[in-house]
Amino acid sequence: MTLTGHVLVWIGIWSALSGQVELAIAVLMIAMLLDAIDGKVARSLGIARPFGRYLGSFVDLVNYTVCPPLILHAMGFRSWPAVLLLFAFSTCGLLRLSRFNEVGNIEDETGSLAYLGLPVFWIHFALMGLYGVRALGGLGAFQLATALVLPPMAVCFILDRPFWKPQNYTLIALVTLAGSFGFFWLAFRESL
Repeated sequence: MTLTGHVLVWIGIWSALSGQVELAIAVLMIAMLLDAIDGKVARSLGIARPFGRYLGSFVDLVNYTVCPPLILHAMGFRSWPAVLLLFAFSTCGLLRLSRFNEVGNIEDETGSLAYLGLPVFWIHFALMGLYGVRALGGLGAFQLATALVLPPMAVCFILDRPFWKPQNYTLIALVTLAGSFGFFWLAFRESL
C-alpha cells in the first residue's frame, strides 16, 4: 500500500510538472488515503514493523512537502517571494514529519489521540480550496489566497500543541475519495 502511494506521488509530480494540476491533486488524494490506512492495515494483520514506518515517512515527505509546492507553482504561484514561501512551507512540513517520527501520536487534554502540530496532510485539502479560488476568482485571487493560507499553515505544523486526529476511517475514506473523484473528473472531463 505504501509503495502504491509512492507511485501515485510520482504521478502527482509528473502531472504537476506537465501542468495537469487536476490529475496531480486527484492522485495525491488517493495517496493520502493509502497513507491514512496503511499503518492500520499492517497492525491489524500483525505485520507492522519499523521498516514500514520509515518507508511511510519517506513517502509522506514527498507527498506533503514536495509535490504540493510543485502543484502551487504550476498553478501560478511563481514569484521569488512565492518560491521562498513554498520553500519555508516545505521546510516546516519536513520539521513536522521529523517530529512525528520521534514522538508519534499524543493524547489531548481529554485523553483522545491527537497530533502534535497540525498534520501535514491538511495541505491536500488546502490545495483543493486554492484550486477552487483560482477557478472562480482568477490568478490574482489564487496568489493572494495562497500567500495568506501557507504561512499560518506552516506555523501550525511546528506548533507545540495538540491537533485533532480523525478516528472515523469510513468518513476519512468517503471525503478523500469524493475529493479525488471530483479532481479526476476535472482532469478527464473533456475526454469523457
